[in-house]
Amino acid sequence: MRFRYAREAADELERLVKQERECCGFLEFDLVRHPDSVRLTITAPAPMADFASTLTAHFLGDVSRKPTQCNSTCGCNAKGAAK
Repeated sequence: MRFRYAREAADELERLVKQERECCGFLEFDLVRHPDSVRLTITAPAPMADFASTLTAHFLGDVSRKPTQCNSTCGCNAKGAAK
């Protein structure tokens, strides 16, 4: 999944990526700053494709999705995730 943001979002994106790396170590994040934008590429294992909308919600600005909605099949280690 590839996303492009305004360069002003870089610090917030770095914070989100750090949190997601702690939570979802099975995802790969590549955050690259460009002069006029920031590019984020998230790579997930094929079995996680069904959870793409949940996995990317934070990066799309969807605050209605919370880590506690995860279930044990997504592989997430978020607090409150079903075990």
